[in-house]
Amino acid sequence: PGKSLHRSTHGHAIDFKQAQSITEEICDGLAYAHGHGVVHGNLMPLNILLTQSASPKIGNFAMGRGIHTLSDVDIPSHFSAPEVLAGEPHTIASDVYSLGAMLYELITATPWRVGAPRASELEGIPQAVHAVIEKACASDPAQRHGGATEFSEALRKASTNKLEQGHVAVAPAARSNAMQMAMSTSGSGLWLK
Repeated sequence: PGKSLHRSTHGHAIDFKQAQSITEEICDGLAYAHGHGVVHGNLMPLNILLTQSASPKIGNFAMGRGIHTLSDVDIPSHFSAPEVLAGEPHTIASDVYSLGAMLYELITATPWRVGAPRASELEGIPQAVHAVIEKACASDPAQRHGGATEFSEALRKASTNKLEQGHVAVAPAARSNAMQMAMSTSGSGLWLK
């Protein structure tokens, strides 16, 4: 694999269509992992590698290595769900939180925090997208999207809301099935191929 998403963005916001496409592919891979009983627990741009064609590959599955609490994982706090920061175990809901925080950072170039400026204030970001991020990053895990698939579907629907508002719609990104092929271990942790 190539560079990490973190290194590829150089701390700058990326185009919403590209962020949406990358996020939806990450959601596909994460849904596959969740469906097989694997919680990531360390989801952030540094653990997403991009291929030459900018297709994301999820890496460093902390939960796949028996890691259960924040003290076991070196993850920046703005990607960690409040319950994880309080010492609770990682769950699908905490992975959803990390997805929302990561998408916010990709499109704004600033870390997610409660009360963060609305992503929709930026040109080209549908207003409904911020609501999707806020739900993913809700303080109460029960208020978040039910999983990566639900998050992805909400993001896709929110991005096409521009059509209903009289704007140009963002076409749903074509996503590869490559991330759903297999999970394997490598020297640096569990990676989804």
